[in-house]
Amino acid sequence: MPFETIHANHRVAIFPSPMEADMAVLPNFTDGSPAYPNEYVEQLYGYNDNFLSHIGLTKGFMMAQAANKKSILYVLTKDGQTPPQELINQSL
Repeated sequence: MPFETIHANHRVAIFPSPMEADMAVLPNFTDGSPAYPNEYVEQLYGYNDNFLSHIGLTKGFMMAQAANKKSILYVLTKDGQTPPQELINQSL
């Protein structure tokens, strides 16, 4: 079977500025502690701690959206038991 060529309007970059994207996808842990890049991206996107304290990952993911701000999709990546890749597959 021949390979299919897919042409998409996506750009892949290593360490781009979060401000170059339309939205961010960030990891999060079940204990509520954020992963390393979260605070940096949240501040760049204009979110504050009060807004982010309402994040709940009961379904394995959560979308933060606010007027005139870029969206952030949080994905559960660590629960202390399940391998991260399996959690990501379950969440998405």
